[in-house]
Amino acid sequence: MLKQRFITAVVLVLALLASLWGLPLLGMAAVFALVMAVASWEWSAMSGFPGIAHRSTAVVISVIAMAALGASVGLFEQAMDWERVKGIL
Repeated sequence: MLKQRFITAVVLVLALLASLWGLPLLGMAAVFALVMAVASWEWSAMSGFPGIAHRSTAVVISVIAMAALGASVGLFEQAMDWERVKGIL
């Protein structure tokens, strides 16, 4: 189990660094959204959600929430409102 966690951490750190230096803002947001979707899947398993349907629902809700937050700060229009981002964080 620890080996799998370590490998996952290494992959996530590499994805983070690559997205920070090599992707535009929307691409970086997509990488972060993918990482958060995977984290949501893992969280739903640890929380004891019964079955794939419930876990998938948790992931879909998380993705929708991330998209709504992105839209609310202007991510998709390439006109980020950084003060709003700070307020959300």
